[in-house]
Amino acid sequence: INLAMSIAMELDHTVLLVPDFQGAPQVYAGVSQTPGFQDDVRLQSRFQNPSFLAFNQADGSLYVSDSVNNRIRRIQPGAGGRVETVAGTGAAGSLDGSLTAATFNNPQGLALDKSGNDETFQCPSCAWRLTFAHQADTKHRAPIAASRDSHLPG
Repeated sequence: INLAMSIAMELDHTVLLVPDFQGAPQVYAGVSQTPGFQDDVRLQSRFQNPSFLAFNQADGSLYVSDSVNNRIRRIQPGAGGRVETVAGTGAAGSLDGSLTAATFNNPQGLALDKSGNDETFQCPSCAWRLTFAHQADTKHRAPIAASRDSHLPG
């Protein structure tokens, strides 16, 4: 999919897509006016104030900082693409650790480095880095750990 322009709609709790910068925006993920948390297929998933997006050209995924849910989520490409949580427990906090143990507090900001090796998630008072590594059985990269990175602006 060519994600020419994608928009996080915080108060609508959705992610919109404007294909090739033409036409009206379409809901790409989430359910309009239905806040919550649910990992599911794109149009049945739930977000609560998605705020920042980053597109991974290597695999076509769109990463979302789901602010009120204190999680980082990934929208997989394709018609049957799913939304999945890649980091954060949902509890507000600032614990380093594995992706299933790390906590965030209203994550804001989201960016890929130029090589696509790390995703950096920033919140108002701290900076975070997710470390990615190649999975043994595929060419895809997968996040393996989350930690504060003191040299990042935050």
